[in-house]
Amino acid sequence: MKKILFLILTIITVNSYSQSTVTITGPSSVEVGISNNFSFKFEPVYTPYNGVTPDNFVITEWVVTTATNGSNTIVPGYIATPSNSGNYYNNSTFNSPGMFTIPIQWGDGGSFTVNNDLVTVKVSGWYKKNSTNEILGYFNYVTAEKNVSVQRMNRPIINGPSPIPSINQDNKTYTIGNSTNANNFLWSVDSGGAIVGSSTGTSVVVKPPLCGTFAVTCEVKRSTSNNYVLQGYKVVTRDQFQIAAEITGNVNICPSASATYSVSNLGTNTVNWSLSDATVASLSAASGASVTVNALAEGSTTLTATIINACNQTATKTFNINIGAAKLTNNKIQGGYDNVPVGSNSILTVSPATGATSYQWSIVPAYSSCISANGTVTGTLPYLVNNGTYSRVVYWGSCTGQYRVRCYASNSCGNKYYSDKVVKVFNSSNNPCPSGARIGQNSIKDDNGSVNIIDEPDLLPCNNSEIELKQIGNLSDNGIKENFDFTMYPNPSNGNFNIDLGAEKVNYNIEIFSSIGRKVYEKSNSNQKLISLSNFKPGIYMVKVSVNGNALVKNIVIK
Repeated sequence: MKKILFLILTIITVNSYSQSTVTITGPSSVEVGISNNFSFKFEPVYTPYNGVTPDNFVITEWVVTTATNGSNTIVPGYIATPSNSGNYYNNSTFNSPGMFTIPIQWGDGGSFTVNNDLVTVKVSGWYKKNSTNEILGYFNYVTAEKNVSVQRMNRPIINGPSPIPSINQDNKTYTIGNSTNANNFLWSVDSGGAIVGSSTGTSVVVKPPLCGTFAVTCEVKRSTSNNYVLQGYKVVTRDQFQIAAEITGNVNICPSASATYSVSNLGTNTVNWSLSDATVASLSAASGASVTVNALAEGSTTLTATIINACNQTATKTFNINIGAAKLTNNKIQGGYDNVPVGSNSILTVSPATGATSYQWSIVPAYSSCISANGTVTGTLPYLVNNGTYSRVVYWGSCTGQYRVRCYASNSCGNKYYSDKVVKVFNSSNNPCPSGARIGQNSIKDDNGSVNIIDEPDLLPCNNSEIELKQIGNLSDNGIKENFDFTMYPNPSNGNFNIDLGAEKVNYNIEIFSSIGRKVYEKSNSNQKLISLSNFKPGIYMVKVSVNGNALVKNIVIK
């Protein structure tokens, strides 16, 4: 016979008490690295259940947490015991009392920089009747919170000059540029620098070391905490060594000769000397305030002075020396045309020569229509207009023929000649250019609309075009001057200049010609003496003024 055993389960329900509270007592502001006691107290509420009122309680668990207490940092935080260096504490001692006190210490925060924290406590247990030991109800995680201000600091940021001048010990001021929440400061400087005055304020005066990089450091702390210290520093660098010194001496040395060179404004610095090419010159010494360079062969070399200061920083100065006669980088005379009309101008140039101290120009006739067999000159031969150096203006005169323009670069050791430039001077009857299309002329009015200006295209003679020549007449400055003279200002000009005829002239004419003899401007009997050529290319133009049949020509330079 089967027996069925029924297990009858009796479900006994108990009350859950939600009216219970817990309180936290402790400081509202704490210092990092200093422990403070916090007390936690359970406040029971005895509520009858099924006619039975509890008269005692049993606490089974206390849980205390903080949001950030800086565990595992230089200044650690902990709850209850230093070995519990976290932000969680659990006391599950059975039948613990309704109130207990533990120390809490906040650390420096680690990656946390917040200065506000929250202490939270949670308590669990049950209510009972002492006489019967009957459990009448439970309370689970009754919670309380307390805001705590943690006096954490910010690492100081140091402001101040950097870099500073080389070899300079002028006092410099450095300050803390941010809010640190500190009230204790201690400054220091390394590498031989010194603190001038107080070292315990929010700024400091530093006398730098004579040489090199150094660091300015500031340690900050709270006055009530000895183990919580933050440090900031600034590395101060130096400017590159600079000195207003120059090498002085001769630009040229003749072969087998010597010259002495020195450095100006050297002060207490020292100098090492060197040459870029030791095959053309040698030095009398490798160091010293001055040095003698001995020329060995024709050529050029660069003398270098390496200036060394007291901090072993260096600055270099160089000086180019030419040995022997001037050196031509390009031996051709450039500019102008090979065929030019009488009465025109050309601008000729040479490339500057290394070591040249002067340039000598000349014009030598190969043959000329104005020179007779006995050497008599009957016209105006070409001549140099200005007193330039490696750029000269040639006025080609009134004599046809062939001429050689010569130039040589000179210095104390000799002369070096450029290749001659051969120029043929022609007039309308012996124009060497082939016949063909003539250069067009564009009429342009001036500002008042009354003057005809001829624009000159940029075309070369004998470049498949026939040059239209205007007979200028005698273009030398030897015109008829018995009755008048005129001046032009400013000269050179930007294209706008004045012509002063002296006493007022009733019947006059002003003509302006380009360097190849083309008329580009004309005006007559105008009260306006201001000439405007601002729309023309820079160059030399010839101004011809005619008064009552007398003419005078002068040059105007447009920049």
